[in-house]
Amino acid sequence: MNSTTTPIPEVSAASPWSFKALWDSKWLSPLALGFILVGLFATSRINNCDLGTDLKTGQWMLQNHAFPQKDTFTYTATENDYLDGKALYQLTVFSIYKLFGYPGISLANTLVVLGVFFLLALRMKETGVTPGIVFGILFPIIFILERRFYVRAEIASWLLLSLTLLVLEWRSSGKKNLLYVLPILQFFWLNTEGLFILGWVLMAAYLASTWYHQHRLDKDLFKYMGLSLLADVLNPYGFRLWSLPFTYFSEFNNSTNSDLVSPLRFLSTQNLKIDLNIHVFLYMTFSALLVLLVGFTYRQRKLHEYVLAGIFLLLSCLAYRNIPLFILVCAPLMGVCIKELLAQWDPTGNMPHILQKSLPILLSLWVLLVGLRVLTNAYYASDRRATRFGVGLDEERIPVQAVQFLVQNHLDGRILNDVATGDWLIWQGTQPVFIDGRQQVFGNFFYQQYFESFKAGGLAQLITLYQPQLIAIRYNDTEPWAIQMKFLPGWRLIYADGSYTLYAAEHYAEQVPTFQFFNLLTRDNITLNPLESKDFVEHSEPSVWGHWFEGFYKPQPYPNSLMSMGLLALHYNDFGAAQALFTESLWRAGGAYFEIYFNLGVASLKMQRFDFGRTCLKKALELRPDDPVAQKMLNTMPSF
Repeated sequence: MNSTTTPIPEVSAASPWSFKALWDSKWLSPLALGFILVGLFATSRINNCDLGTDLKTGQWMLQNHAFPQKDTFTYTATENDYLDGKALYQLTVFSIYKLFGYPGISLANTLVVLGVFFLLALRMKETGVTPGIVFGILFPIIFILERRFYVRAEIASWLLLSLTLLVLEWRSSGKKNLLYVLPILQFFWLNTEGLFILGWVLMAAYLASTWYHQHRLDKDLFKYMGLSLLADVLNPYGFRLWSLPFTYFSEFNNSTNSDLVSPLRFLSTQNLKIDLNIHVFLYMTFSALLVLLVGFTYRQRKLHEYVLAGIFLLLSCLAYRNIPLFILVCAPLMGVCIKELLAQWDPTGNMPHILQKSLPILLSLWVLLVGLRVLTNAYYASDRRATRFGVGLDEERIPVQAVQFLVQNHLDGRILNDVATGDWLIWQGTQPVFIDGRQQVFGNFFYQQYFESFKAGGLAQLITLYQPQLIAIRYNDTEPWAIQMKFLPGWRLIYADGSYTLYAAEHYAEQVPTFQFFNLLTRDNITLNPLESKDFVEHSEPSVWGHWFEGFYKPQPYPNSLMSMGLLALHYNDFGAAQALFTESLWRAGGAYFEIYFNLGVASLKMQRFDFGRTCLKKALELRPDDPVAQKMLNTMPSF
């Protein structure tokens, strides 16, 4: 008998990320559905006017074969230097528009967002985290980030940030050495969005970590970091562009731009009774949990993890718009901490059999149900958000028709406009604008002057200073202007839609008639039949839970435009038009929503239709029984 023993070959454990393992463990379904949900959230109609300036700048560069050096789009900043790090982004967006139109821009944005989440999942997978932990982290992250899936250059920053982190993480773990990609990524980042300086922060953190832990200089990383700095000189504005990120940082918490204030200050400006802003609370939970997890596993943490977590947590605390950056940087760190803690508590890594089988199925069902509500727009309508599923422009939020009105009526006089309207006027209008969203072009003093006009009497001073012939307002967002315009002598309303109003100075464009709400009702075939509206309201059965359930299978239109027009009619004391618009809103909404019943009740009371007003307020209270204003109005009804 041969006493020689044959060594048993070592069998490596099967990867939990193989297709068979994902299928057997049931995690394939929730992960796949999670990515579908990301795609649904990212596929929304374009409702931010910033795109207008980006399209016009891209068009200008291609037509002039040059990069802007002075501002050419306004009459207030023509002597100011044009300094913007989005040239590559603007050229790309305009090229997509020329080839595929606005729907192409929407879909391209969806693909970039999906790419960001794919890279995030890949980075967590590369740390050895199991599929269940990855999904457990990714799922709430979807809700934290989805509110910023705008068509904006910051989405490109997310992608470039993720790619830079992947390269550095691969190198740090010894898996792959792709440091030569860093200068290329940095070149694209610098010419795409102003947050390119974050690439320097990432590389410096890993360089310092190697020095601290291994007591040596990582010469390769040092070399490619130097090349990345050289690549950052390759831009239309040279070293001047390096100052751009610091203009953003200087605005943190000192700006009226809600993107640049702290999350807590952002929450203070929101109506939490209508929109709970759950994404901010999820972010706070994520932050607190990360701090706890890092504390529990502090012995295993490396310097770059502490540095990056600290820096990006601070940035997210300073500015609401930085929340996604913090999440993208730190999500893999959270996964690693959870994996290490679970290994300490249960070395086998096994959860109860019933959870292994049922948990992925239950989570898949949850994701599926959320996706259905996104498809029907119930997810957005429940929070009264303007976002809508689809592709192309959302013409209720973009001033397409208002600008067309100006062009068709040859109204090319000097215009005073708010920020949002200015971005689209630059793209589709014919005259230079007063202001737009490029704060780095105008400077803080001019922006402060603009915001001072929101105070009582401030708009009149602005008009005296700049002598406009036209005024364009997105009245829901620039309400102080809309209020002041009602009482300013020498101005008349010539156009209104669900978001925008246009005013003309006395003796300017006299051929254009003054706007009448009656003409709007006639144009949109909206009629006011008091008996029909009363019958509809009396027979409606508002139900919070019934309406919520319908959101899983039935489209849920929230009539933002009609509601806004109704409120504008109330503002101008045209109570009959307001009642007609609110009635039409209620009909289109299927008899749902507290505020429609309430506003219809207010309009009816203004018309001295007290019985109908009382009915509307009672219906409103069926949806929100504890509303103090509606209760008070109903209780004091005899005084009417």
